[in-house]
Amino acid sequence: QGNYIGADATGSNALGNGLSGIVLFDDAADNTLGGTASGAGNVIAHNEAVGVLLFPLAGANNRMLGNAIYDNELLGIDLGNDGVTANDPEDPDTGPNNLQNYPVLTVAASGDGAVITAELSSLPNAVYTLEFFSNDACDESGNGEGEDPLRTETVSTDASGIGSVVATVSGVPAGAYITATATDASGNTSEFSACAVLPDFAVAVSPTSQTVAAGQPASFTVEVSAEGGDFDHPIALSCTGLPSGAACSFSPSEITPGSGQATSTMTVTTLARAMPALPVPRRAPDTPVHLALIGLTVAAVLITLASVRRWREVGAYPIGVAVARVGRVLALAVVSMLVLHACGDNNGTGPPAGGTPAGTYELTVTGTWESVQHAATATLVVE
Repeated sequence: QGNYIGADATGSNALGNGLSGIVLFDDAADNTLGGTASGAGNVIAHNEAVGVLLFPLAGANNRMLGNAIYDNELLGIDLGNDGVTANDPEDPDTGPNNLQNYPVLTVAASGDGAVITAELSSLPNAVYTLEFFSNDACDESGNGEGEDPLRTETVSTDASGIGSVVATVSGVPAGAYITATATDASGNTSEFSACAVLPDFAVAVSPTSQTVAAGQPASFTVEVSAEGGDFDHPIALSCTGLPSGAACSFSPSEITPGSGQATSTMTVTTLARAMPALPVPRRAPDTPVHLALIGLTVAAVLITLASVRRWREVGAYPIGVAVARVGRVLALAVVSMLVLHACGDNNGTGPPAGGTPAGTYELTVTGTWESVQHAATATLVVE
C-alpha cells in the first residue's frame, strides 16, 4: 500500500522495472494491493511488461483496489500471463483470482463528465464491487489500464448471473478512455475491461475562405462530427471575429451529430456602402464658358460706369446711382456663377461611406454543449 512501483517518489518520473511491476507466483493468495482508504493505493507505472501479473498457478482472493495502474508496456492486470482473458457466461472457470470476469461498459457524455453503464456477467446471485478509471490512452490490446480511479459501485447479479449499474462521474474530459474492474466478495479482482471512449465531437467549416463585395452575403457549411461513439446531445453554434456592420446566422442553430455527423449553413451578412449625392451636380472647369462669364462681368461693370456718367451729365444723378446698384448686383451674380462652375469633381459625388469595411477577417465558429466546446476557423474577405 502507498508505494511507487515503476515511478519515482514524486510519481511523475519513470523508473519502470525491466519486467512486471508486481508478480504473484505459486499459491499466492489472500493478498491486498492498495485499498479504499486514503493513501492506500499504489502507483504502478512505466514497467516493461505487465503492471500486476498473476502467474497461472497463483492463488485466489488477491484484492486490487484504489491503485493507479498505467503506462505499462503490456496489460495493467494479467490473470494467467496469457494476455486478455475472455469473459465466459456465469464465470464458472478457475485459475488465478478464479479468472474473474470484467464488466462491459458503455459511456455517454454528461455536462462535466460521463455517465457509465456497466454490465457484469458472473456468478448468479452474488455481490461485486466495480471500480471505474479514466485513462489518457488505451492499451494496444483494446483492454485498458487504470490511470485515475474515479469511483466504486456495488452491483448484484440475478439468477442468470447478470447485473448492471449506472455511474455518473465528473471531471472527466471528452475523449478520455474509461475502464473498470470487478471484485467479488472474496477479493478476486478481474483484469481491466475493454476501453470505452467518452464521446466527443469535432467542428469543421467549408469552404475555408470566401470573398464577397460589401453588401453581399457569404455562405459556409458547418459540419459537426461525433467522435468515439454516439453524441446524442444538441450542440449550439456561434461565431466571432466578424467585421463591423456584419452578422452571422445558422440554419439550424443547434445540431445533433448522433452516431455520424450533422451540418448547418452559416450565413454572414455584410452591409453595402452608401454613395452620397449632392443637390446640384457640378461640372469640371470649362475654359470657353469661363471666358464668356468673364466677358459678361466686364460688360456689366462698363455699362454701369457709363450709365452713371450719362445720368450725371443730364442731371439725373439718383437714377444713375440706382442703375449702378443694379449693375453691381449683376456683376456679383455673374462672378458667383463663375466660382460655382469652377468648383466640384467630375461626377458631383464623394467617396462611398459606411457599410462593412473592406479587409480580411478570420471567423471562429464554435460548437458548445454544456461545458464542452470545440471550434474551427474560416477566412472572410470583404472587397
